[in-house]
Amino acid sequence: MRRLLNIVALETTIKTFEDLRMTGSTAYKMTKNSKDTLKHLTKDQTTENLLEEMMRLSQT
Repeated sequence: MRRLLNIVALETTIKTFEDLRMTGSTAYKMTKNSKDTLKHLTKDQTTENLLEEMMRLSQT
């Protein structure tokens, strides 16, 4: 469950930065770090595969 919440939080952070069109090195680093962490958490899975994995893990 925590992993899912982290994924949602990271996606929200990335979207917020992109919507605000923030520039500068700090905003760039935060966006890049968030995207890298998101990639790690999702293990580069498709949305469908990730959802299946989350459902499977929640049943154990």
